[in-house]
Amino acid sequence: MDKEGQAHGVFEIHSISNPGNQITVDENWQPDLIILNNDLTSGLPEVLENSNQPILPDPKFGWHNRLKSIHFEAYQRVTDEFAKDFALDPWLLSLYFENCEGVSFRHQTGLTCLAKSVEKMLIRIQKKYDDYGIKASLMSL
Repeated sequence: MDKEGQAHGVFEIHSISNPGNQITVDENWQPDLIILNNDLTSGLPEVLENSNQPILPDPKFGWHNRLKSIHFEAYQRVTDEFAKDFALDPWLLSLYFENCEGVSFRHQTGLTCLAKSVEKMLIRIQKKYDDYGIKASLMSL
């Protein structure tokens, strides 16, 4: 993409199938390795199930199979250790997060927890903005 966000170049779309547990592209080519560029939020696509070819990263690591909060906690531990080793504020490398159980926008549940967490988060972030002299105010959003 260029500075204006415009894509340039040629994009090719190919169909894939899975006859006999072998991923096949356009009915005539079978790759030795599948490189997955999908967070699998909706689960593993049926066409990739039971494939004999290796798929990287392993589909077991998709969001459909783990909680984002676990990822954020692990990332925070790594960031904290790195920041400590280099005398940095971890906030410069990471993010604040909170976990609210039972949030469902579809069923309108857990929204009070979510609202309280957002309010708490905005206060924490505003404090960091103040600490670093960042002029934007999050409270006016």
